[in-house]
Amino acid sequence: MWKILIIISVNVGWYSMKEAEKKVKPGAEIIYMGWIMAGKIKGYPEAARKYNIKAVCGVGMGQTGTQLTEVRAKNKIPQRIPLFTLQGTFDIRKLHGVYKMMMNVMVKTAGKALADKSDRTPEEAN
Repeated sequence: MWKILIIISVNVGWYSMKEAEKKVKPGAEIIYMGWIMAGKIKGYPEAARKYNIKAVCGVGMGQTGTQLTEVRAKNKIPQRIPLFTLQGTFDIRKLHGVYKMMMNVMVKTAGKALADKSDRTPEEAN
């Protein structure tokens, strides 16, 4: 069964957590979006304490729509809150410190495994 995501353009602001401190009132209804690392959505606990979260979107390395059970459990996202996961990408040149070191190792490991895979999909071949 195919799921269709319909995006309706509305006039709402997008803020980093730092910007939101100045522009969004505590308790305001928000949709939280953050990046996933090891199943945890960065910044979610802080946002959940400050705001009334109506939906959560995590962006990570896994395929879109996967890891929902793990991400919900690790982040303690209540069942009543819709959760979405999206596959993203990253620019290793913009990473710093331990994150850059970890991702360098991951890129080398995943790249070697992908190169050795004999039945690559068209997406994996590119």
